[in-house]
Amino acid sequence: MSNLIDITPPESFHKAPLTPPPTDEETPSKQVLNIIQCLELQLAGQRPLSSPGKVFHLAHRDFNHLLKTLELNQPLWRYFQTKVRYAAHPRSRTLPLILCG
Repeated sequence: MSNLIDITPPESFHKAPLTPPPTDEETPSKQVLNIIQCLELQLAGQRPLSSPGKVFHLAHRDFNHLLKTLELNQPLWRYFQTKVRYAAHPRSRTLPLILCG
């Protein structure tokens, strides 16, 4: 037993593990991912929503993240600009987003 106590682990165990550098990128919320998926299906000619005019209430932060994500996909961004309506309400902390079919 005394032999096991005297054993020193390899040096690699003493160093912190490598981690990727921090980024300012945030992971999109589940709601943002759902909206993007709905838009992609609508753009492909499918009807993912039970009724046209589905309303999502997004926090401003999520809305900004949605816009940044959509701008990276030009066909989806153009579709969003023509088919989605939104308006900010000053007293609300959310932004209604209406997906038109």
